[in-house]
Amino acid sequence: MDRCIAYLEKWEVPWGFPTLAAGMVGWAVSFVIVGGALVPAVAAALGVELGSLSPQELPLYTVAVQVTETVVGIGLINAVCSKWKPLPEDLFKIELSNPLTPPYGWLGWGILGYSSTFFVVTFTTILSSALSIQEEGTGTADNIIPMVESISFENAVYLLIVTSVLAPLLEEYVFRGFLLTSLTKWVPTPVAIVGSAAAFACAHFAPRDVPQLFALGLVLGTTYVRSRNLLTPMLVHSFWNSGVLFLLVFLTWQGYDVTELMYIHPIGMDRF
Repeated sequence: MDRCIAYLEKWEVPWGFPTLAAGMVGWAVSFVIVGGALVPAVAAALGVELGSLSPQELPLYTVAVQVTETVVGIGLINAVCSKWKPLPEDLFKIELSNPLTPPYGWLGWGILGYSSTFFVVTFTTILSSALSIQEEGTGTADNIIPMVESISFENAVYLLIVTSVLAPLLEEYVFRGFLLTSLTKWVPTPVAIVGSAAAFACAHFAPRDVPQLFALGLVLGTTYVRSRNLLTPMLVHSFWNSGVLFLLVFLTWQGYDVTELMYIHPIGMDRF
């Protein structure tokens, strides 16, 4: 019974809907502006022609974009919440202590969450295929594949930094640390998990991967609710993205057409 109650526990959220809306809309707008205008403008001022960047040069540029988006995104969320500081200590909590101590050991729940992700995403893929709800269109791995096809060790490190460090840091801060916790002010915690997972999936603008991203979001939200520590979903998120990246590299080196494979068997790599 106590374990069930743990999944229903809410956060003490001092702000209301206007702050939630300002944070999410502001983050979305800043994300578009940074990636679509700010960083390209800086690159142009430095004499970098984005249209002429080769697949070997794109990973470093991608790091620059993601670093800027992460700094601006987290800074914006903190800014809209600053009115209520000091915040309750369980909001945006990132703590390394007690990794395996029950009931909130972040590492233990991270390992459990990552292990369950394979089953949850696979089941979702099979179900969506059986119900013919797998949409066509772009996927989250589409922008990564051209860089993977001619990848070097240095570029592999750049892509790993983007997909397995920066993206999990920013996205978990926004979708779990801010959105999920805020939603618990008005709806039951399980509903907040579903809501944040849906927003997480839709925010990627990758119709082909929506079911898999939604399933991944459910795991991330559930492990966060159970551990009350953002390190848990960040760890699961990072391991998932790393695994997909390593799989893409391995398949490419084996001579497979990864573009075709990702279309037939979408796995929802989380990268905007």
